[in-house]
Amino acid sequence: MNKLLYGLLFVTVVVVNTFLILIAVSVATGDTNRLFSFAQSHKVEPADIKTAQAEEKIPSDTVTISFVGDCTLGCFQGSDNQFGKYYAQNGADYFMSKVRQIFIDDDITCVNLEGPLTENPQILKKQYPIKGEPWYVNVLKGSGIEVCNLANNHIMDCGEKGFLDTVNVLENNDIHVCGEQHISRIVTNGATVFFLGYHGWEDTPSIRKQISDDIKACKDSYKNSIVCVQFHWGEERKYYPNTTQTGLAHCAIDSGADCVVGAHPHVIQGIEKYRGKVIAYSLGNFCFGANNNPSDKDTIILRQTYKNDGKIIKTEVIPCLISSRTDTNDFCPTVLSGTEGARVISRMKDYSRPFAETIDMLKVY
Repeated sequence: MNKLLYGLLFVTVVVVNTFLILIAVSVATGDTNRLFSFAQSHKVEPADIKTAQAEEKIPSDTVTISFVGDCTLGCFQGSDNQFGKYYAQNGADYFMSKVRQIFIDDDITCVNLEGPLTENPQILKKQYPIKGEPWYVNVLKGSGIEVCNLANNHIMDCGEKGFLDTVNVLENNDIHVCGEQHISRIVTNGATVFFLGYHGWEDTPSIRKQISDDIKACKDSYKNSIVCVQFHWGEERKYYPNTTQTGLAHCAIDSGADCVVGAHPHVIQGIEKYRGKVIAYSLGNFCFGANNNPSDKDTIILRQTYKNDGKIIKTEVIPCLISSRTDTNDFCPTVLSGTEGARVISRMKDYSRPFAETIDMLKVY
């Protein structure tokens, strides 16, 4: 036993001394990044992101996915760009600081990125063209966000070049994209998860066929895969879905989707449980730089937990505000608790009443 203890002590001393020498060399040469040079120089390919992260966690046979609504990292053309001022004053880590741990603790976080990240000028002629700087990607990169849906009515506001710039800056920072002819696949904890994105303005045979064909292709390629479908649809500031939303959502579930998540109304809408699957018609805004003080700041984080064979285990709704203040938008989404959290859940219950079935936490008994 004494020999074993002395042996362990010797190894520990050698390791510590080696590490101290490495620190001394790094400081002496002025290269304090030497210790981390391998991790920084080795580019992890997008398909490997979750596998690499999963190695640092306790092995699990479940997958937890968080969804949030409209994230506009920028502002309207001609506005005073309050978002940019907050970025300059507080840095990238400020914006998701109050929700970051939720995103880090899950396995995958998916946001709707509404607006391009590019230095290309805003060229689309419309009432409210949106643009964000390429370096705003750091808001996402440092916050445990792995997927951005780009299927929305602002992603082309800086033209085709602005769109391609956005795809490149996201992928170069190991963030997956879906929508606009992109399908994302992430493998984690033994599960294969697909993310698909669509414009849902009209319920037509052609869009139904595309949705059905895409879902079938995903399911056929990986048995028991989890397919998450996102739509940009509905009417702004309406708290209940229209028939186009419900029709397309049901089509996606009927075609094999495991969940449907919506955005665009800029307010929360109800959650339907259809054929055992969750449809969240609108998650509202989230980190929303395009409005300095919206009258309705309520939002939610939707969390879905699956077995790695695709079976749903749990659905959670986390009530939030898009801001840490109620008098203005400071672009810092904040989790609500107590009476304020209960108030948002009560609203979600009201908006979910028209459905034949909803998730357990929104049922009214």
